[in-house]
Amino acid sequence: MQSPITLPALTHAKTLMQQQKWQQAYQLLAGLVQQQPLLADSYYLMALIQLEHQQLHKAKALLVQALKLRNAPEFRVQLIQVCSLLAQMADVKQLLKPLVASQLTNALWADIVGVALTRLGDHQAALAYFAQATVLAPDNAAYAYNYGVALKFDGDFTRARNALQHAITMDPSHSAAWYALTELDSAEQATMHSAQLQQMLKQQTEPEERLIRSHALARCLETVGDYAEALAVLHPAKQAKRQSAAQAVQQLLQLFPAFTELAQQASSATGGSLSTEPIFIIGMPRSGTTLVERILSSHSQVQSAGELQDFATAVKELTQSPGRTVLDPATLAGAYQLDPAAIAERYLQRSRVLTGSKPHFIDKLPFNFFYVDLLRRAFPQAKIIWMLRNPADTCLGNYRALFSLHNPYYSYVFDLKDTAAFYAGFYHWTLFWQRQQLPQIRFQSYEELVRQPEQQTYELLQFCGLTPEPGCFASEQNQSPVATASKVQVREAIHTKAVGRWARYQPAIAPLLQALAQHQLPFEWPKI
Repeated sequence: MQSPITLPALTHAKTLMQQQKWQQAYQLLAGLVQQQPLLADSYYLMALIQLEHQQLHKAKALLVQALKLRNAPEFRVQLIQVCSLLAQMADVKQLLKPLVASQLTNALWADIVGVALTRLGDHQAALAYFAQATVLAPDNAAYAYNYGVALKFDGDFTRARNALQHAITMDPSHSAAWYALTELDSAEQATMHSAQLQQMLKQQTEPEERLIRSHALARCLETVGDYAEALAVLHPAKQAKRQSAAQAVQQLLQLFPAFTELAQQASSATGGSLSTEPIFIIGMPRSGTTLVERILSSHSQVQSAGELQDFATAVKELTQSPGRTVLDPATLAGAYQLDPAAIAERYLQRSRVLTGSKPHFIDKLPFNFFYVDLLRRAFPQAKIIWMLRNPADTCLGNYRALFSLHNPYYSYVFDLKDTAAFYAGFYHWTLFWQRQQLPQIRFQSYEELVRQPEQQTYELLQFCGLTPEPGCFASEQNQSPVATASKVQVREAIHTKAVGRWARYQPAIAPLLQALAQHQLPFEWPKI
């Protein structure tokens, strides 16, 4: 119980925080802690100040102490958020256990928990919390948007559309909601939304908002079959973003020759873990990685862990290389000096919060192709499926997709020529590994998979040492959530509609085709 003296002091501290007088507020709270070390609210408010200044580890320590002193839901939820930001997902999972969505009485708390569950990959559990946030704050566009996206991941497209439309009704300028909604549009709806989005693009707004709106309008134009105009809408918005991404593109392109040289100089692979748990699906984004994941995760012995960041993080942690960049030549060079088994152990330890319920799990982070040499050394018994797709279709798919705008590894997608250059690097990196003819790597053609789904599925299962099961041959019936750019397509039966899609966009993709020709890239992958 708080004393009469501390109540005014806490109120004053909150007032100082509202006035952004952080140092004064922190000093006042620190004094309170010295006088009354069992006062939970002081620790909580000090944690909020540390969080405001991005001092996540200090904020976590204060929140842990506050929660020890009083099991208040706001303490627990804020600690969940901090642990999620620190990528300490095992702690997040533990903290979530006592919570029940319907018992949360604050919309923000419910939304925070939903976001944390999404980061954990538990999209179905997140739905209940996002729904609770919309019940508690029905007129909040941000909560309606999060709920709509979660419903879309879950495959409930009708309710997703309703939630996203509600978000736009509450906030007509909500660009992300517009983009999410247009992915679900019929031709009639796309025509209507095109007119609205064209008006929105006439408004002055910052480049990233303009880019998201341009992607939404391009999606509408594609739905009604106006492919060339869709790219015409994208080009200027993409170029505006490309200017700030030019340096990141060059750094990214330099990884291919640097990593090839490291792989050539490395000693023969020895050691590593004997675990057969992981199945790595790698390749360019938009090359069919999600489709293969859905096929294999339809098996009773396989779970999907999604696009894990844990291998890259494990390597960075163990090398202790300088700099904030996870993927760079210095870090990879340092990784070759490590015991491969230690990398495997750290990776399994980090990913265990999402894995372990079945004999095998899938890690389908596409850019793990950069780590393929370390993957095979760390897990010599694990299977690696390397996706290949027509370069024009792949490059166009990357350019059309709205990936994370702040992830440097997607910096190439803002320009067609940059996309072709990145694909060229990927192409030669792939050929290098094809020539090694390693039995644990299967190079899987997307085109062959969709043209011969039954035969290719048999071969994929055989490669992974899995007995064929009926569900794998009807992956569109897989009810698990999908959080990738293919969330709508993979719920359809396997088809060939996307093969040769690039031809629809001519002549708008002339710069891409010219760049691919300059890089001397064939449209069919050679058999080796």
